[in-house]
Order: sequence, then structure tokens, then C-alpha cells
Amino acid sequence: PRLARTVDDSETVLPSRRETRTHTPGHLQPKIRHKKLGELGSGQFGTVYKAINVDTGKLVAVKVLQPPEQVSKLEWWRKSLKREVEILSQISHPHIVDYIASECLDGRKVQIVMGYMKGSLDSLVQEGSFESIT
Repeated sequence: PRLARTVDDSETVLPSRRETRTHTPGHLQPKIRHKKLGELGSGQFGTVYKAINVDTGKLVAVKVLQPPEQVSKLEWWRKSLKREVEILSQISHPHIVDYIASECLDGRKVQIVMGYMKGSLDSLVQEGSFESIT
């Protein structure tokens, strides 16, 4: 389910406006129930896991982001995270993984659930999955 995306912006007889879900009252259940299958990679900001959506059986990638330890960087981190989610939710391209959902886990950590694409960027380039731009 896409929670912040309008697929078609073309004019219609009865135009609609974009609506974004702003909050989830009584947050008790995660938006996407998943089981982690293993770590795909990690970096300075967090870890990405391969997981399976327990409701659909589809493979997903779950990016778990840790806030910075330095309080002075916290506002920058929040703005960057918000921008990343906004951009991901608006992009639709065959060579970019799909954004599925994002949520705060424990008041600090944030997870972004995305479509899973097998292989690394290097392996996809080696296989010729991308067109040359030169």
C-alpha cells in the first residue's frame, strides 16, 4: 500500500486533490508486518534488512535508521529523513525500488519499508540492467 502517493495526475471530470495520511491514532500495530530474514548491509545511519511481508508473502527491504547521538545533529537528521520519505513516495521508475511505508519504531528509530530488488548495484550494472548515458 502506498500511503503518500497519487499515481495519476491527469485531468479528470471531477478533479481530486492529493491527500496524505498525517497520523495514525493509537499506533499499536506496525503498518507493514514483516519478519526479518537477514541483514543486507549497514552504514553510518542504520541497517538494511531483507524481510518478508507476513500478510502478502512478498520480499521487502527494511531500512532501520538510528538518530544521531549528537543532539546538535538531530534537527538536520529529522529534516533529511522527512525529505527522503517525501522523495521516495513520489518516485516511480523501473530501476528504483518502490516505497511502501515508513514509521517510527520506539520514539527514536525510524524504519522505511521498500520493495526488495535482488543483487547489488554493482551486479546490476555488470549484468547490463541499465542503459548507458554516454
